[in-house]
Amino acid sequence: MKSIPTLNFAWPSLTTCSCGLMLILFATCCSGKPENQTSQSKSASSGLHPLPLRQDSGFVTKKDGLPFLIANKLTDTVGSYWDNLQDGDTLGKYYKIKESGHFYYCSIDYSPEYTFETHLIIELNQAGKVLQSARFFHGHYHCCWDNRFEGFNRYGDFFGIKTCSTGSGFCATDLYLFKKLRQQEEQTSIPLGLWSAFGNDIGEPRSISANLEWNKNELIVHYLLEDGVLDDEGNFKVKLTRKMDATFIFKNQHWVCKDREQLAKFDLWLDR
Repeated sequence: MKSIPTLNFAWPSLTTCSCGLMLILFATCCSGKPENQTSQSKSASSGLHPLPLRQDSGFVTKKDGLPFLIANKLTDTVGSYWDNLQDGDTLGKYYKIKESGHFYYCSIDYSPEYTFETHLIIELNQAGKVLQSARFFHGHYHCCWDNRFEGFNRYGDFFGIKTCSTGSGFCATDLYLFKKLRQQEEQTSIPLGLWSAFGNDIGEPRSISANLEWNKNELIVHYLLEDGVLDDEGNFKVKLTRKMDATFIFKNQHWVCKDREQLAKFDLWLDR
């Protein structure tokens, strides 16, 4: 079996995670997937303010990225948080699509239309024209990203974006994997893990992390569940460890889990 780079999530301590997150595991959790969202796809643009997409992958700063988003009517700066960023700050990341030569560019967006920041994935052709875009929503802010851009990556022949669900002492991660860009509500996500300060049956902290492995046309997710306690300094001390594997297959543009019952044992749920 050929493995891809693994995803190892080191969830923060209670003192790091307590920025307005959720109290009881999944009881009042805010999901990242929007309901009844209208399509965010855009027709081809004029290519004004083209992005500097010169390599197979790379990064885009605010100096180049914000004028591009404005010119293509993908953001609004009035009453937004855009002014809090410097021109040299990284907004997003792009990858070249081998089959078409097009690019997928993922950018954070601070449009005031949405209460919290969202992420856009935009497909551009070789001339820099926008062919389509899809907006991905988090449950409040993107607690499972280390920065504005690291949650978008290439996984073998697929591209993926993480979305986050937040609550009090809680942060969960789901992964959307695709070959052809589709709207968030048209895709099926894969649960990757969570941190909950009150997650197990007796209200103690719980962490779930995951590593990904490809086996031909199947994706095997190796889950690690850890229950423990927080010491006086807020560090997570593991008391109990359990492991579980789940297999996903890509069928009709959706990821189908062959081990749904196994996921339920870890309190991980699928949206389809």
